[in-house]
Amino acid sequence: MASLAPQPAARIDFRILGPLEAVGEGRAVRLGGAKQRALLAVFLLHRGEALSTERLIDELWGERPPPTAAKTVQVYVSRLRRALAGGEGDRSAGVVATRERGYELSLDPERLDALRFERLLAEGRGALAAGRPERAAATLEEALSLWRGPPLADLAYEPFAQREIARLDDLRVGTLELLIEARLALGAHAELVEQLETLIAEHPYRERLRAQLMLALYRSDRQAEALQAYQDARRTLVEELGIEPGERLRELERAILAQDPALAAPVASDEADAEPPGQPPDELPTGVVTFLLTDIEGSSGLWEADPEGMAAALELHDELIASTAQAHGGRLLKTKGEGDATVTVFRRASDGVAAAARLQEALAVESWPGGLELRVRIGLHTGEAHERAGDYFGPALNRAARLRALARGGTTVVSQATAEIVHDRLPPEGELVALGRRELRGLTRPENVFELRRVAAPAAPPPGPVAVER
Repeated sequence: MASLAPQPAARIDFRILGPLEAVGEGRAVRLGGAKQRALLAVFLLHRGEALSTERLIDELWGERPPPTAAKTVQVYVSRLRRALAGGEGDRSAGVVATRERGYELSLDPERLDALRFERLLAEGRGALAAGRPERAAATLEEALSLWRGPPLADLAYEPFAQREIARLDDLRVGTLELLIEARLALGAHAELVEQLETLIAEHPYRERLRAQLMLALYRSDRQAEALQAYQDARRTLVEELGIEPGERLRELERAILAQDPALAAPVASDEADAEPPGQPPDELPTGVVTFLLTDIEGSSGLWEADPEGMAAALELHDELIASTAQAHGGRLLKTKGEGDATVTVFRRASDGVAAAARLQEALAVESWPGGLELRVRIGLHTGEAHERAGDYFGPALNRAARLRALARGGTTVVSQATAEIVHDRLPPEGELVALGRRELRGLTRPENVFELRRVAAPAAPPPGPVAVER
């Protein structure tokens, strides 16, 4: 089996939602001194990106690096590799891989708390938009539970970390706002007032928090205080920023004055947040997902040769894909394909690869109507999902489609992003074989492509001599 480079850290969780930590098998990894820790943070903030030695020097020392900076970076990388390998030599060289012009850290998205947080945030936002506040609240609470303090607290003054710290802080407050929105929809207005007052003291210019406080007070039969909360918000914005409140706050004040029935607390319903058993959620998976795309090689010729047989075969083909996707936790979007093409999305890359392997096995042994032979090509790529109005778009899906075009009928090709995640989670009797670096039509960045193959069973030993009774 061809080796993959880089190899992701399969057993180490990295944490940046608080002081920088690495935890392997329940134990904290000793990451060394301040600069060595800073180097790991740089790699984590630029995961999957090749960083030149010059770039690392600039991030760590700025305009005044020591004369031995290049050598020091090499030493820090070597020490990090040993630390992440548990002291067993350079076994984790694949975690921080040496590149032609520097180094690259490979990472399963589920191994970094910030990426898990963003995935849960997207899921919670989707559940809230779909009218399921109870599920949204549970998901958003899980997301916030990952936080242990200010992000990268021990590196807060490092210039390279400032932008990401500010971004993560903003996401955390936005998540709190969404959680409060969900809890308001669940009728928890009275118990939210104190929390909202605390949050507004910390973030006085966030008008959404102000609106939520006004609504919570109004629903708690504290109309006068709700109107006073608007006046407090207006005074702060005018005196400190020179601006009037936004239209949302002004409309809410008018609605409170009019005692608009739409502001009433929602009626609790045990069924409102329930999903039919066995049915997938309405919202599509978001965040970092794995796309599995299929189509049938030479399908136009098959249609011309035997339209009736092809129609029956395609129906069977669709059933196989749907059942395989469901069995592996995938979401099939048949209607988003073109003709016989399909798109399936998985939250976990390993589930997508397992589904692809099982699907090719099922397709290979199927007896197709009319004696037809359907050869399906599959492409798998893992990346950030862009979803809108029940459909996907964007770079990750485009790359998966171009990748599928490289496959031959009956084969499955996998991007490097997916391969790095699943290299030690392959299905039984599966292997990834490197096909090399390939250009993708219409895309500027080539792709390191791998083929998912079934490991050939070892040949049976030749029969031994037959014993003859005498």
